[in-house]
Amino acid sequence: MSASGVERRSFLVRSLPWFGLLAAAGAFLSPIRNPDLYWHLSAADFILRGGRLPRLDWLSHTCAGCPWRDFEWLAQLLYRAVHAAAGCGGLVVLRMALMLSVLAVAMRLLRLYGAGPAGRGLAALLLGAALFPFSDLRPDNFSLLFFALLLLALEARRLERLEFGGLAILAVPAFFALWANLHLGLAFGLALAACYAGGEAAEALLPWIYRKGHPGPWTRCVDYLKVLALGVLGSLLNPYGWRLYSVAVDHARQMDFLQASICEWMPPDLAKFWTWPYWLILLLSVGLILAHFLKTRRTPYPVMLALGALAMFSSGHQRHLPYFCLVAVPILFWAARELNAAVMDWGARVLAAWLVFFLAAYVWPLAAASAQGACPPAARQMAVFLAAQADGIRGRRLYNSWSDGGYLGLALAPRYRIFCDGRYIFHPLFEETVAAARTAALWREFMDRRGVEVACLKRSLKNSAAEILVARGGLRFAVPRPYHVAYMPRAAWALVYWDVENLVLVRRASAEPIWLQRNEYLYLGPDDGLFLAERIRLGQVPLAAARREVERHLGQSKSSDDDLFRALLR
Repeated sequence: MSASGVERRSFLVRSLPWFGLLAAAGAFLSPIRNPDLYWHLSAADFILRGGRLPRLDWLSHTCAGCPWRDFEWLAQLLYRAVHAAAGCGGLVVLRMALMLSVLAVAMRLLRLYGAGPAGRGLAALLLGAALFPFSDLRPDNFSLLFFALLLLALEARRLERLEFGGLAILAVPAFFALWANLHLGLAFGLALAACYAGGEAAEALLPWIYRKGHPGPWTRCVDYLKVLALGVLGSLLNPYGWRLYSVAVDHARQMDFLQASICEWMPPDLAKFWTWPYWLILLLSVGLILAHFLKTRRTPYPVMLALGALAMFSSGHQRHLPYFCLVAVPILFWAARELNAAVMDWGARVLAAWLVFFLAAYVWPLAAASAQGACPPAARQMAVFLAAQADGIRGRRLYNSWSDGGYLGLALAPRYRIFCDGRYIFHPLFEETVAAARTAALWREFMDRRGVEVACLKRSLKNSAAEILVARGGLRFAVPRPYHVAYMPRAAWALVYWDVENLVLVRRASAEPIWLQRNEYLYLGPDDGLFLAERIRLGQVPLAAARREVERHLGQSKSSDDDLFRALLR
């Protein structure tokens, strides 16, 4: 090979980590879908208006005045600044920058292990695929970055590449203080430091345990204990002090319900394609570390203890998967490099091919959907409708799903108070809502008990009711109806709006009669085209009135029923 060919090949090899980062970047360009973004922006607005942090809920009528510890306030102010300067596109770029920084720190750790460019590029692909499902814009992004930085520092100390003395150790409380004001994921950082201290203690005690000598040196163990102690002290430098940890206690108290009802708290499911990289990392890390131990009879106990603890956490709640992957991916590449077997080269090529296929088939297509950087809320059209109803229902007590609450609170406050959003203070209310939704009777009692006057519901074909229609000659037949017909009976509730995902019903007793007469849909309804068609066939619907309702609906919003209604009423 000529000198120029060797130089080109060398350049390509050196560029492999950058190719890996570039490929992984596609995983972090998908649209922002986190509905909590909007209550984060509401909280930032509250801070900027009043010059103080919120300590009581001010957005809802269900928890108004309840204590709320806004432990993510610094991240929220950053979100508001970026959104004000560059809109949702800026937030997409911020999310991508944070996640790519996480990968860059992981590749720096791989360099400590002596991994070459090909290994670092492959690790970037693997981590990009594994972190993709958990990379939506949320304060957790900061925790992943801080966790990766802490892991790098702890491993650098274990490998004698860094000394924990002087300014280095004094930076620990500042590091954890900043982390504590961005996100409560600092608990994983403290757990990581505790695992390293425990692992070093075990390694130091091994000679004594096996009666082969005195315990080994305790220097690194003491350093890790310093990190843990200073980290705890630094974490208390937040507006809520030690009470910050009560949020974690609240989550633990509600964990059975959260694990049963909210996807991110459920155990990882092999049937879901986006967990496949996690399962692959789990199998590879266990297999390679075991093979390394059997061959060398050596193991890095601090890393193994951290890996075991995080594997246990991630097996229960998929929200913890990224922390496990950040520890597992570098150590599995370390084990593979130490084994130095020819089969590893072929295995790496197969893994690289699979990862490119996985990213191209499942992940990168989502990036194309975010070409405009948009984060459109599903409740936007519904919020426009509610904001315009100043004469009939403004200020009435809302019911809304938790996923819509953040946007409705941002768009409608102070004209309306929401029912709930994604904050932890509403966890008991989530449980109550899920229980009430089991039957129509329980739901009606729930609406009455909570004093709901305007119900913002999600469309669904589940739990559909059936209604008997009587044709001429006494022929009776049942026609399926959508769930809201039984759950929100027309005698008490009037349908006034719907779009692709949402519908709004108003309690008749709380609305102005003239407004209700002008806005109620008497004949049309979402997911109810068959019933309307049968009534038209039986001559039970005045076509002129139904056509006026179609025109009014089309002027308000768009939905999947529009073409059907146009066809029925021609």
